[in-house]
Amino acid sequence: MHVEAHEAWWKAIAQARLAAGAKYLTFNPEFGPPNYMQTLPYSRKPAADLWEVCLYMAARFRRQYEEMFPANG
Repeated sequence: MHVEAHEAWWKAIAQARLAAGAKYLTFNPEFGPPNYMQTLPYSRKPAADLWEVCLYMAARFRRQYEEMFPANG
């Protein structure tokens, strides 16, 4: 539910950028650092590998928007 809401906002942003004639869309996935990102109870250790989560989201968005904003401009 939360991911879909954020992706809907990013889709609206991407469409607005296209309508404005933009050739590029910058997306910076960020989910950390610990205490900002989810941590495990008591230990406060990160619930996931922050770098892997950011790489996953970057790849996900790249796939969703590669047709709208080709990597080679």
